Amino acid sequence: MKVRNYIGLFLILAVIVGMLGFFWYRGRKTEQVSSNREVVNVRGYLGWEKKGFFEDSQVKDILATKHGLKVEILKKGSIEMVSESTDGIDYLFPSNKVALELYKTKKPDAKSQSIFFSPIVIYSWKSLIPDLVKAGLVAEQNGSYILDLDKLIKLVEGNKSWKDIGSTQLQGNINISSTDPSKSSSGNLFSALVLASIAEKSTAVTNEDFTPQIQTRLQKFFSKMGLLDSSSGDIFSKFLTLGKTTFPFAVGYESQIIESINQKTPNIDQVAILYPKSTVWAEHEFISLNSNGDKLSESLSSDTEFNDIAWQKYGLRKINAPVDKERYLAYGIAQDLLGVNPLPRVDVMQKVINLVQIN
Repeated sequence: MKVRNYIGLFLILAVIVGMLGFFWYRGRKTEQVSSNREVVNVRGYLGWEKKGFFEDSQVKDILATKHGLKVEILKKGSIEMVSESTDGIDYLFPSNKVALELYKTKKPDAKSQSIFFSPIVIYSWKSLIPDLVKAGLVAEQNGSYILDLDKLIKLVEGNKSWKDIGSTQLQGNINISSTDPSKSSSGNLFSALVLASIAEKSTAVTNEDFTPQIQTRLQKFFSKMGLLDSSSGDIFSKFLTLGKTTFPFAVGYESQIIESINQKTPNIDQVAILYPKSTVWAEHEFISLNSNGDKLSESLSSDTEFNDIAWQKYGLRKINAPVDKERYLAYGIAQDLLGVNPLPRVDVMQKVINLVQIN
């Protein structure tokens, strides 16, 4: 009996060792196949708010092992990248459709597709919410804060102070901070919202609407901001670091707070995300400049593994991908947008850029 028991135990151990050996060999073979695969380096410019996604180790691994791609990302504002030289670049990945249309004025046959979406929002501070509600600027709706942007713009235009709206928390005039509309997507899209508000248009602003009086008001509005950042990532970092005294309101993407929540960024729990009654979508357009850019574009659009990573970790909505809208409801992320403004045609936006351009 004892001999039989030993033989049975030996056979069981032999089977286990054999299975372990098989899995080790298969894993080593897979690793060898992956290491022998040619990896193509793809180099390009992108809006820096997508930096976290492309530096994510999971994203890098999927691109390398499944698609044979290593992505090199270079920082440049969305409007900037489509206006300058693309020598040595495989792709451009701006954060709005205006940038794409501007590029197409030079390269009408440019290949592009929409990959990610994120609405433009205004960031403020939870400690300011009671004063903003009392002043009729903000209302709470279904767990989110809705901003009367038209009213806020009029206060800025009228040089109204915090004291004028009954707030004692801050001194001086009310101001909004955005990136440079002539360089960065978030500032560019915000300029479209300001233009629509000043022109009192719910439809796309046209050349006929863009009167000298409207132009003067728009130029004065942005001149009040002084020197502007060229990166949405930079202004959001400064907003979090310098606080409400310097940045009571800052223009950004909805995606930025979701990424910061997941990264447990300091002060993020003090931030209030405000949704304008009518906002605009930041439509992240991938522009392929050659075959390497084509490969990356196809990988990003077709691989469903990126869907959950993009939304759950970085707040980037991916086209044709379901979004768990309740995931961040506790943080004030809106279930649905109240309204979306149509963007003006590219010729109007070019005039806006020229008007507010900071040399």
